[in-house]
Amino acid sequence: MILSGILHTSLGGFTVIRGVAPLGELARCSEVNLEYQRNLIDTHKEEIEHFLADLAN
Repeated sequence: MILSGILHTSLGGFTVIRGVAPLGELARCSEVNLEYQRNLIDTHKEEIEHFLADLAN
């Protein structure tokens, strides 16, 4: 099969197509699914902002 290695079963039996994409493109396409995602905890948001700011320096 030509797609061997590209098709993969993941996360409880879902069939997915494996590949790569720039992080910005993934973020642009991302949608919140409240069935399994919780709201962002404000203290975690601040920690992430500080972490990213430190990386930029």
